[in-house]
Amino acid sequence: MHCTDIVPCFIQSGRTTPAPLIIDCANGVGGPAAVKLSEYLGGTLPIVVENASTTTPGALNNACGADYVKTTQKLPPSLTARLQPGQRGCSLDGDADRLMYFYLDDRGQFRMLDGDKIAALVAAFIVELVKAAGLDDSIKVGVVQTAYANGASTKYLAEVSNMSSFHSPEFYFSLAPSSEMCANRCQTSPSCC
Repeated sequence: MHCTDIVPCFIQSGRTTPAPLIIDCANGVGGPAAVKLSEYLGGTLPIVVENASTTTPGALNNACGADYVKTTQKLPPSLTARLQPGQRGCSLDGDADRLMYFYLDDRGQFRMLDGDKIAALVAAFIVELVKAAGLDDSIKVGVVQTAYANGASTKYLAEVSNMSSFHSPEFYFSLAPSSEMCANRCQTSPSCC
């Protein structure tokens, strides 16, 4: 984790202190990292770490974590009394390589943002920054997705954000070569990836 690199930038951004972010660590390895991140951030971004018991037998991913949230489309039971309308939360999986971001809207309805939604929103934000800087003629933004990506996110990238996505033929292992192919294509084609 690069807390020492990222946290000072966040602190210097001058953002107002939001409501605490609740992090469900699935009783896995993300717990100690979330605690450390919380210490680095101090009061700048309050974090409430939940489901961080790494020593309790049978607790790993038990009614918590990213897989639970994705498959049930609801909050883990341990968070139902904690998360309030308008507050944000997220769930990691047991080995902390997946994230489900969620919140309760003003009516208390559960809203989930999976990895595809998060990637599309971040990419759209980057496109807006590039446009605002007046660099949209010289910088093209593209997104590399795995073959498992949600088709709706690919459609959103193409239709709403006017951005192309490139699909890697396999899972993690081919993302780096696919990113390189995407970058090379961006240099020679205005449609980018």
